[in-house]
Amino acid sequence: MIDVGEDASFEDFVTFTLDQRLVDSLLWGNAVPLDPWKEEARMPASMLREALEADLRQADLERPSVSGRSVYSRSVIRVGTRLGIATVDVRYRPAPSAPTIETLNRTLGQDLPLDLPIDVAQILVGHPLQTPREIEDRLRFEGDRTGAFGLVRKDAIAFAVLHHNDLRQLRWLVAEALVHGPEERALARDLALGLGLYADHATLMSRETSPAALALADARARLDFGVNS
Repeated sequence: MIDVGEDASFEDFVTFTLDQRLVDSLLWGNAVPLDPWKEEARMPASMLREALEADLRQADLERPSVSGRSVYSRSVIRVGTRLGIATVDVRYRPAPSAPTIETLNRTLGQDLPLDLPIDVAQILVGHPLQTPREIEDRLRFEGDRTGAFGLVRKDAIAFAVLHHNDLRQLRWLVAEALVHGPEERALARDLALGLGLYADHATLMSRETSPAALALADARARLDFGVNS
């Protein structure tokens, strides 16, 4: 699942997700490949503070992330950003929690996995979560999209984040989903370029017949998408 609330800063998003009683206070950044706090930390407070600061370092400043463990199930919850979208990834052991999760899904209109540990579900329910199915259904909508480019853009970037390892889905996004008007086509070209789909980008460029309109639409999409030329 993905949180598409991109208006909050990364720091605010980390605080909202990880600064709560159901998350262990020992966090780490993406400069640390594995959980450095698997065992209980027993050290003087000054050394602990220094260790925490070191472990929160970011190796990739373009895509920062902060991870922590849930208190009870010890699931790893990672908050990060990709293409300007805030993401939450969870690594967990399946739990026998289906009845409770079914009730949560039905009550809150969510689609949480039925084997999700209950403490992780409690951490996630405060987010405006979207499932891949919901996002794809909106992108497949063939009706009038007039005035809806902001939502389409957000859905398209979220879809790209969720499927960043699925070439077929990414190619469908840029070649078939984003075709409703010049703004969407410009976004498709920007996404294709940003995702390394260079052949698809060349194909999309060749479909445009007006150089002036192409330049204007690309400038608008680049500004909205946050890509530097």
